[in-house]
Amino acid sequence: MLFLPEPQSVVYTGGSFLTPETWRVCVPEGLEELKAALADLWPELAISPAAGEIAFINRKGLAREAYCLSVEENGVKIEYGEAAGAFYAVTTLYQMALQCGGAIPCCRIEDWPVLQIRGTLLDISRGKVPKPETLKSMVCLLASMKLNHLELYIEGFSFAYPSFPEVWKETGCLTPEELKDLSAFCRQHFIELVPHQNSLGHMAPWLAREEFRNLAEAPEGLHLIGRTFPPTTLNAAEPGSLALVENMMEDLLPAFDSEWFHVGLDEAFEFGKGRNQAFVSQYGGEALILPYVMQLHDFLASKGKKMILWDDFVVRYPDLARRFPEDLLIFDWGYDAEYPVEKRAELLMEAGVKFCLCPGTSSWSSFTGLTDNMLENIRRTAKAAYCYHASGLVVTDWGDMNHLQYQPVSYAGMLYAAAWSWNKKGISETGLAEALDRFVFRDAAGRMGKLCLEAGRFYLQEEFRMPCRSLACLPLIFRERKTEDFHQCVKQLVESVTFFSPEEVCEAYLSSYENRKAFDGDAMYGFLAARMAELETVRPACRDGELIVREYRNALNMLWYLTKQREAIETGQSVEFREGFPEELIEEHCFLWRQRNKESGLAQGAGMLAAGLSPRD
Repeated sequence: MLFLPEPQSVVYTGGSFLTPETWRVCVPEGLEELKAALADLWPELAISPAAGEIAFINRKGLAREAYCLSVEENGVKIEYGEAAGAFYAVTTLYQMALQCGGAIPCCRIEDWPVLQIRGTLLDISRGKVPKPETLKSMVCLLASMKLNHLELYIEGFSFAYPSFPEVWKETGCLTPEELKDLSAFCRQHFIELVPHQNSLGHMAPWLAREEFRNLAEAPEGLHLIGRTFPPTTLNAAEPGSLALVENMMEDLLPAFDSEWFHVGLDEAFEFGKGRNQAFVSQYGGEALILPYVMQLHDFLASKGKKMILWDDFVVRYPDLARRFPEDLLIFDWGYDAEYPVEKRAELLMEAGVKFCLCPGTSSWSSFTGLTDNMLENIRRTAKAAYCYHASGLVVTDWGDMNHLQYQPVSYAGMLYAAAWSWNKKGISETGLAEALDRFVFRDAAGRMGKLCLEAGRFYLQEEFRMPCRSLACLPLIFRERKTEDFHQCVKQLVESVTFFSPEEVCEAYLSSYENRKAFDGDAMYGFLAARMAELETVRPACRDGELIVREYRNALNMLWYLTKQREAIETGQSVEFREGFPEELIEEHCFLWRQRNKESGLAQGAGMLAAGLSPRD
């Protein structure tokens, strides 16, 4: 029998329980909070005032999320300590019921999570802003995989800040009321919804506005790989920077009931390279960042909140962690198969801080994912979490390149991380494909899960590997007319990995580029045609099954046309042959976007696809 995640102990005792046509459960007093989550998990389950096939038994001493599930010939018994454990027991039973038809083998399952924090981080800011109903659907999926932590990453204007009504639009952001309702929904499903407001770097949308431009560390931006990038980083020594961030936090806090607040502080590229360059040269970067961190911490503490931050500055200044308040939670991130997660985890463990490790779904900037990179990245990160005593594992799902990937492309990474964060055994690739079919897509043909993983191997048909992206996205970044100009831009992009990646990651990608294959259009088009043919054979019976098939079909079509554009560049075709996407493909993209998301970012993304490679004005 397949489970995701795998329980800690399953002992089959012989015999079987004949399943009823309609399952009934009597939710006892004290477990009323379970009803909403059960209704979403198992819609066919009848809540009965009388005894049903499932009996709950409260057992003192069981941990909050632990449970014992006994399937006997005359019924099912669930022993639990708290409601979360009872819910997780039912999720396991439901997975059994989905697989076993009329009879479930008798067994006793004893189960508990190994990692305390098991979560997902969703980027809701760089392109797509999901509709509330989309987020609730995602919460139901994550809860069914026994995850307990969800972060919504916010930068720019994807939240309707009451203090800044001039910066956002109702059609393009989530409102305080929507997030407050979502927070309550998460609690009903035993998930903590955590706000994640970047508070130093990733501030480009704010700093682009005249009224905030004076808060930039480097108002002229940053010159890198032959280009000048706009300012993205706040001046940590400027009181107005802290005042702005605190005001944003004041607006966000009422919408969340979590004890945590993630302040970000990653990728502050201009930090100490602009207005504070002389200060950092004399006193060191620690002297600039530590007071800023302490002020953010003290502000949140005054609101009864604890702080999460990325470990970028801890990696840069290893002694800094020992000077942080003890109640901080530090997140380490790395999304490449070669990322030295073991070194980072060991550094944080030796510093004596509480930390989580954060791999990625590898879906962004890829259209169909980067399957092998995702599997290795998550597996190694999970093993490091166990080895170096991390508090948890939080898989990230980003929206780089206008969040052009569709939501189901991220499911494989989310489920794989869920399996590894609960049980040290994790799950095999074959098991992951089957779990996607049985528990997510409900594919009667048993093909959709494998198709998702195979479609995510398109990047292996390309000439070389790049960090967190398929080469197919390059025509959307560089629209040079001449082949040699395009190649030079790509070379600069490859070399830019040395600016922000660890040595092990740099070596892997630079070596891949130096040993690159020739462009092989036949192999790539053949690969995509095979996936298209497979897509015609799937039969997903989940609520949004038809939509998922359309999303994958359009993703494969986007890879096809972008590869055609790259072929035009490689063969030196004249610019009139380097066209944008067909109009019907762009229309389909807009339709699919609107099914799950608000309008924010749609015009920009559709414009990227329509632009093609025509000459610039």
